[in-house]
Amino acid sequence: MKLETTKKIVGYKYGCSKEQKLCQYADDACVVITTMESLDELFRVLEKYEWATNARLNKGKTVGLWTGEWKGRLDKPLNLEWTSEKANLTGVYVMTERCVHYLALAKSWKR
Repeated sequence: MKLETTKKIVGYKYGCSKEQKLCQYADDACVVITTMESLDELFRVLEKYEWATNARLNKGKTVGLWTGEWKGRLDKPLNLEWTSEKANLTGVYVMTERCVHYLALAKSWKR
């Protein structure tokens, strides 16, 4: 997808690793961006992808997670659901605090 190669979408660098923008598992995706301009460009790229493939983003399942200096924001860009607490990514909670949600993880494990 163009989103990995475009310079208009700015991802996040973890330490000295390569910039991370996209994480996918089956038909679920997680996109990490660091600028509001990147959010606008992301949705332009997704719109082109939808047009070309007839696939559709389920905006009802789309959640934005405010982190860092954006944590606590109350606005809702692109009319999406936004939170500063946690977001569920294919059964794993991504949080803004440095902790692990053990209870949710333990309940999701099946033996």
